[in-house]
Amino acid sequence: MKKIFIPIIILAVLSLGVGYAMVAQTLSSNNPVYTLQLKSNPTTGYSWFIMNYDHDLLQLKSHRYVGSSNKNLVGAGGYEIFEFQATPQALTGPHTTAVKMIYARPWELKNGQIPQGSQVKTFTINIRS
Repeated sequence: MKKIFIPIIILAVLSLGVGYAMVAQTLSSNNPVYTLQLKSNPTTGYSWFIMNYDHDLLQLKSHRYVGSSNKNLVGAGGYEIFEFQATPQALTGPHTTAVKMIYARPWELKNGQIPQGSQVKTFTINIRS
C-alpha cells in the first residue's frame, strides 16, 4: 500500500503546479552561456514562459522550439530551448541567480497568478569570474 501511495502523492503535487528547483549550473568567462532545454508540446496549447530572472546578470539570447525528429507522429512534442548569456557585470564576481519558468497556456496567464495545472520550475545559476 505504501509503495503505491507515495508516487500518487508526488504526482498529485506536481499536477498542482508546485514549483521545484533544478540542479544548479555554473557559468564563467570560459563558459558564459546557459542553455535550458525543456520538454514541450505546443499542440496542447501549453508553452514555456519566463516568469522572471535577473536582467543585470543574464541576457536572453534566443528562444526556439525544436519538434520531434519523428515526423510520423502528428502532435508529438519536442523541446523549447532558451539560451541565456552572463552579462559582463555578472562576470565581475561570484553571483547566484535563478531563472523561473512556467509551463502554461498563454491565455491563462493573467494578473500574475499561476493557473491550476501549470508547472513552475526554478533553475539556479552560479556565476563566477
